[in-house]
Amino acid sequence: MSRFPPLPRDKIQPDQLETHDEQTAIAQKAFGPSGDLFQWADDDGALLGPFPFALSSPEAGGAMIKQALLLGKLPLPADAKEVAILVCGVKFGAAYELYAHSAVAAKAGLSETQIGQIKAGSKPEGLNEECLIAYDVAEYLANTKGALPGHLFWKYSKHGYSARLDDDGGDFGSGHETARVEALVTRRDRVFSAFHYHCLSTFVSYHNKRDLAT
Repeated sequence: MSRFPPLPRDKIQPDQLETHDEQTAIAQKAFGPSGDLFQWADDDGALLGPFPFALSSPEAGGAMIKQALLLGKLPLPADAKEVAILVCGVKFGAAYELYAHSAVAAKAGLSETQIGQIKAGSKPEGLNEECLIAYDVAEYLANTKGALPGHLFWKYSKHGYSARLDDDGGDFGSGHETARVEALVTRRDRVFSAFHYHCLSTFVSYHNKRDLAT
């Protein structure tokens, strides 16, 4: 049985309603209706994956929402961002994250072969330069202790440093931006790894229920 069962809106506590509605709105805006890109809610509208954990503590859920919004605003191409997320998901065995972001990565332009290679723990063939940087930085940070080497942190994207500027007017290479993604996703995955069973089981239980109904 799931540690945090998915609950429809009419079954959750009053102090959870705001968090539930915020998460639903963000998922709808980012991914479209549940089932279009991947399944983030069941047929009763109960949120799946990591969302039931966030609802168990509205304060933690609010922090999770802010982190997700920040991750979405980081100035890194969508395909490179998904490469970094998948590498983190592999490191922490985040089953639902790998399921959901495999679909997001495909939408961002990664091939099924490339996604499968990342999930198998190997560097994909045919990645563009920023995706290669994202893979190298994410893989290093996820698996190696100590500081990120300078050649990865400041690695060129296409023509010298990225054109993006930080608040002080300095250039940010794509390695720098990937490090930010890695830091945010790793923090999230460390929390959810404690609840890995519920993240996977809510998704599996939902699909088992659908299969039995057909």
